Amino acid sequence: MLTLSGLKPSKAKAAIHHELPPISHCLHPSSLPFSAFSTRNRFIGRRRLCIRALDAAQPYDYEAQVSGRSEQSIKLRIAIGGFGNFGQFLAKTLVQQGHTVLAYSRSNDFDIATKLGVSF
Repeated sequence: MLTLSGLKPSKAKAAIHHELPPISHCLHPSSLPFSAFSTRNRFIGRRRLCIRALDAAQPYDYEAQVSGRSEQSIKLRIAIGGFGNFGQFLAKTLVQQGHTVLAYSRSNDFDIATKLGVSF
């Protein structure tokens, strides 16, 4: 809740602040296992290790963009020469898997191709 009435925090904001868990978590080097620090560095830098924020998925996240590209690259554009029984079976199966199918036949099977979602 945002208030612009003064410099004092509102009561609702103060109540929410106390209910939320802390965002940062700190560890003292002595609480870590012995193998985490070498003996040379053990006595020199005894600073606290603090986690200030955690990564969250964002709409502009690079990993999300890459996964979207890989899903698009998996989809194929397939042409089938001959739209008889087996050609129709192949076209139906490939369309169900999300591929783009173009069929060609000497006979005019445009109506069947349209029902199956195939370009003719």
